[in-house]
Amino acid sequence: MPISDEYRISMWREVLELSRVKAGENVVVLTSEATNPQNLEAAYRAALQTKAHVFRLDLPPTAPQGPVAGDRTNVQTTPLTGQRLATEVLKQADFVIDLMGLLHSPEQTDILAAKTRMLMAIEPPEMLARMMPTQNDKNRVMAADAKLRNAKCPTSTPMRPNCIN
Repeated sequence: MPISDEYRISMWREVLELSRVKAGENVVVLTSEATNPQNLEAAYRAALQTKAHVFRLDLPPTAPQGPVAGDRTNVQTTPLTGQRLATEVLKQADFVIDLMGLLHSPEQTDILAAKTRMLMAIEPPEMLARMMPTQNDKNRVMAADAKLRNAKCPTSTPMRPNCIN
């Protein structure tokens, strides 16, 4: 299913709106050699339309590690690994659009701990179009989060060792 440039940008605008990106915020579009160029262009253009301060941080690829090489084989090793200055820049941002894939990396943990909001999208645009979140999706997730935060476990058992009275 081919997707027009206009539609890709409108999808990104909707996602940025759901992510509460506002005018004047600092938004970093994080990219690497493997970033999908269509996602990059659409995300960047949509972020500019929010009137945020937007810039791209592009990092060089990392050398393959381990017995298997290729995209996403080293989940915790990314082009951001060992890049302390780049990590500090991302921690200062209000919002990071991760088009590189920091999933489960120590750097992602540090950035989130600094209260920087993040959105990761590494799928092709056609797949992103099929997965577009809605305000209703967001409302349901927020309601489920509230229930989980208020949940109590009646007692600790061998089947539920983490329950604390």
